Amino acid sequence: MAGEPLTVDYFDERKFASVAAAKARAGAEIVDLSYRAAYVEDPAGQFLGYKDRDEARAWGFSEWASRAGQSAYLDWVVANAILPAEDPIPEHQGIQRIDRLHVTALAEIATAFSDIETKADSSDLGLNPLGLGSNVIPFDISPAAIDDGQTHFEQVFNRALVAMDNATTVFNFANGSTQLLRRQSDTLNDFQRAVFDQELDFKGRLIEIFGYPYS
Repeated sequence: MAGEPLTVDYFDERKFASVAAAKARAGAEIVDLSYRAAYVEDPAGQFLGYKDRDEARAWGFSEWASRAGQSAYLDWVVANAILPAEDPIPEHQGIQRIDRLHVTALAEIATAFSDIETKADSSDLGLNPLGLGSNVIPFDISPAAIDDGQTHFEQVFNRALVAMDNATTVFNFANGSTQLLRRQSDTLNDFQRAVFDQELDFKGRLIEIFGYPYS
């Protein structure tokens, strides 16, 4: 600039890509949850777009899919435009090496966009939130379990129990972590309150000894 060389880095661009990836993942999760909440088994109601009746709010599955998909696509385009194809300084290693190949957030944006598109396609095909058609039963039988006398229903039921137990374990672990964080926050609040009360006590004692200063 003005004949003087300036050192330019792309750390801000990396941060932009990371934020865009987080936003795309959140959008994909919202789209999935919106479809789960809006899905209906009736074929006559499946192709209505699952739109929000409140047009000003626009929180339906169709609106969230359009909003999140366009946002992920535009962020991916912008991130590719502002990041160099190759790091201009070949000596850079590790976190200092910033280009489209080494900024993994770009791939995360594309993956989230693919998840959103897949969910929208599943909606168009009338599939349920699990990606299965109506009246479809997953047919996965273990021959060894059949030999042991377990029917198809019993095998699927046992797998469902294992999945439920795993989900309960994860939930309890997450709930325990939440309780620990809340307990830590309560401890911090109690400590801050004790410090404040102690400081007031010290001030009161100083006033008793020296009195108030003259104005």
